[in-house]
Amino acid sequence: MDTVLGRPTEGLAVEASGVSKYFEKDGAINHVLSDVSITIRYGEFVSIIGPSGCGKSTFLKTLAGLEPFEAGQVRVLGKEPGAGRFDVAFVFQHLALLPWRTVLKNVMLPAEFAHLPKDEALDRARRCLGMVGLDGYERYLLGEISGGMRQRVALARVLMSNASLLLLDEPFSALDELTRETIDMLFMDVCSEAGAAAALVTHSVHEAVLMSDRIFVMSIKPARIVDEVTVPIERPRRPDLMASEAATETVKRVRVGLGLGH
Repeated sequence: MDTVLGRPTEGLAVEASGVSKYFEKDGAINHVLSDVSITIRYGEFVSIIGPSGCGKSTFLKTLAGLEPFEAGQVRVLGKEPGAGRFDVAFVFQHLALLPWRTVLKNVMLPAEFAHLPKDEALDRARRCLGMVGLDGYERYLLGEISGGMRQRVALARVLMSNASLLLLDEPFSALDELTRETIDMLFMDVCSEAGAAAALVTHSVHEAVLMSDRIFVMSIKPARIVDEVTVPIERPRRPDLMASEAATETVKRVRVGLGLGH
């Protein structure tokens, strides 16, 4: 099988079939996911979009092994999902960066967990910072840089992990529109270069269409997949392509799936 950076380029990185989940409290059952099935190919970028509170983030956590599920089957990089895997990176809405550590030392955290030799880790961390445009900011504290730059630190830390699957829970939602689009473009380029599979939970139809190869549209809770939309826009992507007829029609289809009309 062909590989990129030692990763497969063919086959399925994620295969989830018939996943259902509920929470039980005080005798009441709260159904969150109902018969959710998706696949993600190696090297593919997908988005999961749906109404607020429908269960998108919960489903992403099942892929990461952070939430159990009551029915269905999930295979992640050929194995059952499980927390603490170095080949799967989960990026939360809150970046979980450590404010008392410098930019460089935040990026080096995955290497510390993996017990990489210090010289190797330093070299790799600096290369990751270079990939996200943060050369020269190694010794800055987080309070000394902008929100957009902190997002770049988080992205560099993901790259440092060298994970084969990236699970992204609305990590760009707090950014202003211009900064968010810039980070979206950077993230796409870096994911493509790294050859990693990625799944992004988002509320933004624009962001989903701009970044994704496929979009899974979820219903209200209990969440199920109501549409699977292939984005017919060539790569590399650039923001001006969003004005194309193909992008416009894709946005319309996603909006219809979300119950937002035409």
